[in-house]
Amino acid sequence: MNNPPIIGLIVLAVILAGAFAGMKVRDLLAKHHLSDETKNLVSVSTAVVATVSALVLGLLISNANTSFTRLRRNGSGSD
Repeated sequence: MNNPPIIGLIVLAVILAGAFAGMKVRDLLAKHHLSDETKNLVSVSTAVVATVSALVLGLLISNANTSFTRLRRNGSGSD
């Protein structure tokens, strides 16, 4: 299964299913789970995950760039 449009549609379906499940679970939660403090905690946690993801992606791109530059410099870019 190496078809990018199919993979993209599967990812979209999973994300939408998660969003709809979250909306349904919100109705079932007790009111103390929906306080401002809890919402702030979720927001901060999401920001931390996004920051770490951006850091990992940046390191991955840097590593790929270094490898590409090294191959190009050695003249063996056909590998």
